[in-house]
Amino acid sequence: MTRPDGTTQRLTTRSIVIATGARPTIPPIPGIDRVSYLTSDNVWELRELPRRLVVLGGGPIGCEMTQAFARLSSQVTQVEMEPRILSREDPEVSALVTQRFRAEGIDVRVGHRATHDAPRRRLAYWDITEPQIARIEQTGEVTKTLTLVSPVNGVVLEKNVLEGQRFMAGTPLYRIADLSSVWAEGDVFEQDLQFVHVGSRAHITVSAYPGEQLTGRVSFVYPTVDQASRTNRVRVTVPNPGLKLKPGMYATIYFDVTIGPNVLAVPMQAVVVTGERNVVFVRDAQGMLMPRDVVLGTRAGDQVQVLSGLTAGETIVGAANFLVDAESRLASAGNAMPGMPGMQMGAPAAADDSAAMADMPGMAPAPAPPPKAAATPDTMSMKMPERDHD
Repeated sequence: MTRPDGTTQRLTTRSIVIATGARPTIPPIPGIDRVSYLTSDNVWELRELPRRLVVLGGGPIGCEMTQAFARLSSQVTQVEMEPRILSREDPEVSALVTQRFRAEGIDVRVGHRATHDAPRRRLAYWDITEPQIARIEQTGEVTKTLTLVSPVNGVVLEKNVLEGQRFMAGTPLYRIADLSSVWAEGDVFEQDLQFVHVGSRAHITVSAYPGEQLTGRVSFVYPTVDQASRTNRVRVTVPNPGLKLKPGMYATIYFDVTIGPNVLAVPMQAVVVTGERNVVFVRDAQGMLMPRDVVLGTRAGDQVQVLSGLTAGETIVGAANFLVDAESRLASAGNAMPGMPGMQMGAPAAADDSAAMADMPGMAPAPAPPPKAAATPDTMSMKMPERDHD
C-alpha cells in the first residue's frame, strides 16, 4: 500500500476483506484475481478465523468488518485511501471511531493506497533484472531460483561462493574489477609536489614491457605527507588497452613538467654538495678556479636549477670537480696547487726527482685537467622519476 508521503509498505496476510461500498467493488490491484479475497457477499463462507487480516476500505461496512474481526482476536489492518475513515460522516464521528479502533489494537492506515509496487521494488533491490520481474508478474508462477546479473563488466578476481552454498546478506560472493583502466599509485618527494596536481600528465613504464610508455593523468593527490619518507602519494589513472597492466605490477611514474623560460641549469656533477653548502668551481678572468656557493632549485634528471650564485655565460667545472675540491683542501693545508689563487708555489722539483717518481711502481702521471662546462640559460623540461609502486 502507498502512504500519503508516497512511500510504500507491504502487508502480508492470508485473508483480505474488501469493503468499498454497499455493493462490493473489486479495486484494480494487479494480481488480486490470483489470491483468495473476501467481500461482504462471501465473508459468511469463512469457516476459520484468520490470524491476520487486511480490510481495504474505510466506509461503514469496512469499519463494521474491521471491528468485528478485531473483537474476534484477529490482527486487523484497515487501509483507506481518503484522509479519514467514514469520510461521509462528520469529522468528529470519524475521529472518534478512529480513536476507538486504535485503542482496540486496530492498525488504521488513512491516506494509503493498495499497490503491488513493494514486491517489485524488493526484487529490484536484490538486483533482479526487469525482464525477470516482468515474467513473474505475467505468469504468476513461483520460482525457487533467480539469476543475479553482475552490474559491471570486468574480470573475476575472487570467487567466494559454490553452487548450493548458503550465504547471508552482505556476504561478498564475487570480486569483479573493470581493468579497462587501472590506478597506478606512487610517492612524490615533498619538494616536487608543486609540480604535480590533478590532471597532470604522467608516463608509466613497467619492466614487463621495456622501452614502452603508457600515458595517464593524475586523478587524485592524497592530502597528507608521510612523515618518515617526506613523500606524498598520488594516484594516476592509466588506460589499459589489451589488459597489459596487471594488478600488483611494479612501475615507474614520470611527470613532464615545464618550470618556465630563462631557467639557469648546470649538470648535477658540477655541484659539490657538502650537506651544508652547494659549491661549484668557476673559472675567473685570469684562468683561476674559484669556489662559489650556489642556491639550488629543482632537479630534473642530471640537470639542476641554479637560483642564485651563477650568471649565464660563466665557465664552470662540469665533471670530476671532487678532484678539484680535494686538491684545494690539500693546498689549503700547506701544499702548493698550481692554478689556485692565494696558494704559494713550493720549490720546483729536480728533473731527476720527477723522473724517479715516474719510474716508481704504482705511480702514474697526473690526470688531465677536468673538463669545463658553461652554465647556460635554458627551459627545463623535467622528467621526475618516482619510486616503484604497485
